Amino acid sequence: TPKTVMTYIYETSRVQQLVGGDLKRASEFNVGIVRYEYNFPPDVVITDKTRHASLNTTRVYWEHSWHPPIPKSVDFVPQPELSQHYVHMQNHHQGMFIATRDLLKAWRDKPGCNFDEIRQRPGMKDRPSQPTEGTQRVWMSSQMLHGGRHCNVQQVIPVDNFGQLNVLHLPNKNY
Repeated sequence: TPKTVMTYIYETSRVQQLVGGDLKRASEFNVGIVRYEYNFPPDVVITDKTRHASLNTTRVYWEHSWHPPIPKSVDFVPQPELSQHYVHMQNHHQGMFIATRDLLKAWRDKPGCNFDEIRQRPGMKDRPSQPTEGTQRVWMSSQMLHGGRHCNVQQVIPVDNFGQLNVLHLPNKNY
């Protein structure tokens, strides 16, 4: 939504200010967008006519809300200049990402990042068709950017604007 984009731009600018205004330092971070689904009651059959029935539902953040919660599945970012305002997910899979032109250029020029190159997710050494880092959509939306063996860009999610940076996962199906 336009509100999501506006919030992303605001928070991206805020991160740059908090790290001293340096674009190179700011390019080590990207504001994350967390996906959610609706947890419909068991007696509701979801069809095109009932999909809007969300009065008695809660949002479910599949990657980040297990029962019992995994310790530190959500934690403040380790960088002290950002830790008062931002959290990150230990499982950084997200619904989508947004990037500014400056961030895309910085990631393109970052050694070993190769974020600008379209490619398949990594496969096993002896069976390249077997993925080692999730599905292609997980690879594209998260691993290539946030993975420690790749671009290693720190996901930051603003505490104050968390709800503005949520995206509904398509058909409320976790696949």
